[in-house]
Amino acid sequence: MKYSIETIYHLQCENCGNWSSYAHTVDYTYVTNHDARKYMDNRKIHCMHCGDVTQNHTQLPALDHGQNN
Repeated sequence: MKYSIETIYHLQCENCGNWSSYAHTVDYTYVTNHDARKYMDNRKIHCMHCGDVTQNHTQLPALDHGQNN
């Protein structure tokens, strides 16, 4: 069985407040020690709703999902 690994980033525009998602599949052949939290650092992302472009991203707090009870 073959499989792939995908990281999905959920983005909220600081300009218009709308949400969008960005899926990224890492090519582990060329990338080692991939840290999904660092992938967005200094990466220009545009809002699909209002067109605003930003390069400074703030990570939202992680959801608990009852794992720390």
